[in-house]
Amino acid sequence: MNPARCPGLLANTGAAQGTPPRFTIVIPAFNAANTIGPTIESLLAQTEARWEAVVVDDGSNDDTAAVAAAWARKDSRIRVVRRANGGPGAARNSGLSWSRAEWVLFLDSDDWIGPTWLAHATAAIDADPSVDAVHCGWASVGVDGTELIREQCPADGDLFDQFACRCAFPIHACIVRRRLVQAVGGFDPARRLAEDWVLWQRITRLGARVARVPETLAFYRRRLVSQSADPAALCEAGLEVIALGHGVDPVVG
Repeated sequence: MNPARCPGLLANTGAAQGTPPRFTIVIPAFNAANTIGPTIESLLAQTEARWEAVVVDDGSNDDTAAVAAAWARKDSRIRVVRRANGGPGAARNSGLSWSRAEWVLFLDSDDWIGPTWLAHATAAIDADPSVDAVHCGWASVGVDGTELIREQCPADGDLFDQFACRCAFPIHACIVRRRLVQAVGGFDPARRLAEDWVLWQRITRLGARVARVPETLAFYRRRLVSQSADPAALCEAGLEVIALGHGVDPVVG
């Protein structure tokens, strides 16, 4: 399939030159001035240094772009792109279009990763170059910083059966080949809930082979106010994705 084309954005700060990095971290950000700092700090703490980050300011009306640009001035691996608000799926697609790496991690602007996540992914990829994605364990953290729960998908290999029934891991607990995201058309920008679940379902439907790292390396902040806090909307979106997984997907068949 042809790679998905993502409409361009206007600003690009701190673009790196030379050899492409091994990983691109795409960070969609909307009104995230108060949270994006720790997210970026978790990248700077990585023991694997061959990465770039694309921060997509999705039409914020706070200081998100300025905060991200300040980080970009400190580290040339960070770029900032601005666009009109289109939601998380569209923002991730835009970030993907700026990616130069073979492997991509989608990291929300109020979440973070452990310092060895990219190193563990590198080891898994090097151990089996045929894998298409690598996933790890994750933890939910309360607003006061208290860790609430740790979880992990225990499976590897072909995970389509998992994703046909449930979203087996959060978005930043998986690193995936960029070409596979492009092959399924990226994220569905019309979806504001479960858009990551649909993406993983489509990628695994294509037969992607997924490796597993047992360590807990992805962390997400339990949000007091968010779209996913609406249980009725979340249930409806989940039922739609389950139906998609047990039927014919118009995008990938």
